[in-house]
Amino acid sequence: MNGTKYQPQTINEIVFGNDESRPLIEDIASGILPFPFEDKTGSLLYGTFGTGKKTLARILPEAI
Repeated sequence: MNGTKYQPQTINEIVFGNDESRPLIEDIASGILPFPFEDKTGSLLYGTFGTGKKTLARILPEAI
């Protein structure tokens, strides 16, 4: 690569670390699951530096 950082623009471009996370995020973004729900009013994004937490936090409100 030429040093250009990859910056996902949609949820479909995000690589998730496990099989359960993607459907949950997609269901919230599409409205299948209401958010907030079951007294949950936030979402915790965790991972090591460079895993896309800030990018997903930027994309998610636009998707909802």
